[in-house]
Amino acid sequence: MPLPRLASKTSQHQTKISLRRLLVASLVLQIVAAVEIVGYLSFRNGDKAVEELAEELIA
Repeated sequence: MPLPRLASKTSQHQTKISLRRLLVASLVLQIVAAVEIVGYLSFRNGDKAVEELAEELIA
């Protein structure tokens, strides 16, 4: 009998996340991911451009 009593107590302590918080969190995560990807690609492209310019100036 202690097991059903334990199960009922643990099911009462479930946390509920509102739909608004879930949507805001997913939107913020998507924006952060997009900014990180664009920043990385921009940095990589700038590094490549500097390397090409340095090779042209050396030649």
